[in-house]
Parts: sequence; structure tokens; C-alpha cells
Amino acid sequence: MRTSLIALALIALPLTSCGEADTGVVGHDEGANSPADPFIVENGEASGAEAEAGTTPVAAIPEALQGRWGLVEADCDPSRSDAKGMMEVTTDGLDFYESRATLSRSVQRSDQTLRAVFDFSGEGQSWSREVRLDLADGGETLEREDLDGELEGETLVYTRCN
Repeated sequence: MRTSLIALALIALPLTSCGEADTGVVGHDEGANSPADPFIVENGEASGAEAEAGTTPVAAIPEALQGRWGLVEADCDPSRSDAKGMMEVTTDGLDFYESRATLSRSVQRSDQTLRAVFDFSGEGQSWSREVRLDLADGGETLEREDLDGELEGETLVYTRCN
């Protein structure tokens, strides 16, 4: 289904450049980013209802997601050097115990959710992953799901460090 939608988008893209302003996004509609559909979609990567959500480019990780997050309480203790479950979310990436992930391309975003491709590096290796970050519990927890790779389908729940 996704392949069919991408193929359709690639066919439709040249048609939009004849006489229309080229927004760089298939299905651009200035009124599409309404409260009923809060996601911002970039680069024509999303499909279905997500593709109609909006087109504002995302240059940074939403502020509400930023901060220090721990998988267990001890990860939030700044005096510990073994905080292997700590994740710091910055404006442009994710910092972990032994790796760093830089925001490469946002696919979908709202004030409390981000789905994006991150370029990871650590321990002499580099890789890319599509990750979804969802704020929950009134901003006290952050759910992270890798949408591909080793942890595909697993949801890690982080607690905000104070």
C-alpha cells in the first residue's frame, strides 16, 4: 500500500509543477493544518490522512520533548557515570550513554509527537533509524519506538528527569 502511494506521488509530482507554485510537497493545501489534524508532514513522505495534514518544514525537535529522560530513576542521577538508560533530547538530536542520533528528516510532527529519521553514531559505527517519540502522562513520560532496526516494535518508556 505504501509503495503504491509513493509511486502515485511520484507520478503526480511533475503534474503540479505546470503552472502551479511548487511547494515541494505533494497534496499541498494551505488550509490543511487545522486543529482537527495537528500533524505537520514534510517531504511528501507520509501517506493517507497524514499526507494531507500540512506542509510546514520542521527544523527542530518540539520543545516539549526536549530534556533529560531516564529509563529508570538512577539514570537521572547526574553523579552516576553508568546512566546507560539516560536519553537527552536536544533541538537537533538524541544523546545516549554511548551514541548520538542527529535529526535527519522529520516525517510527522505535533507539539507532543515526532516521527523522524535519525542518523546514529557510536562505538565506531553509523546507522539510521526511523523513530517515533510521544509525550505522555502530562509531559512526565516519553515513549520511544524504533520503527525499524533491532528494536523495531518495542516501546521504551522514559521518565522526565528533574
